[in-house]
Amino acid sequence: DLNEAPTDVTPNSFNLDENIDTGGGYSLGVLSSVDPDVDEVFSYSIQPGGHGLLFSIGGAASDELWIDDGVLDFETSSSYSVNLRVTDGASNTYDETLTVNVNDLNEAPTAITPTSFNINENVDTSSGTSVGTLSATDADAGETFTYSIQGGADQLQFSIGGALSDELILTDGILDFESKSSYAVTVRVTDSFGNTYDEAITVSVNDFNEA
Repeated sequence: DLNEAPTDVTPNSFNLDENIDTGGGYSLGVLSSVDPDVDEVFSYSIQPGGHGLLFSIGGAASDELWIDDGVLDFETSSSYSVNLRVTDGASNTYDETLTVNVNDLNEAPTAITPTSFNINENVDTSSGTSVGTLSATDADAGETFTYSIQGGADQLQFSIGGALSDELILTDGILDFESKSSYAVTVRVTDSFGNTYDEAITVSVNDFNEA
């Protein structure tokens, strides 16, 4: 009977949700090896290639695969590969390339633009006047958005309208710079998964020289 090399490392892939902070090291799970010899002991090491510099071996029994790449982001890196070597008690080795898949999660919008609008004084907004179209920034491609008035000092003078329900509507009669030079409103954008983001928006009234 000769001591034979290990024949497999399991699991050969891991899954991890994005947005997890792996800074300082994060354990993906425990490694296990298959070997024809019973009662074998194993040690693990990271081999060159792939994303090996981001990985290490850790845990109380030194049998866990650890990753250190800060906050994971599916849109930046959806998967990692690491070359792993297992060595048995007789110094026989077996190499396996492991894959770490990052699960894509739907993320909240991160911005509403623009954050300020301008409108001329003396405009009659009694029936509701659009001050402009809103746009949202989101890490997820193909998202759809809905907007709503959430707060702000002048929230009662605003609503959402337009053909696509993405325009900021001001209703405050005839605008007069000398009476009110700006308005403040907080708008909330909600994506298709119900994630929200709030933005404070300013509407400035342009002053005109009047007779």
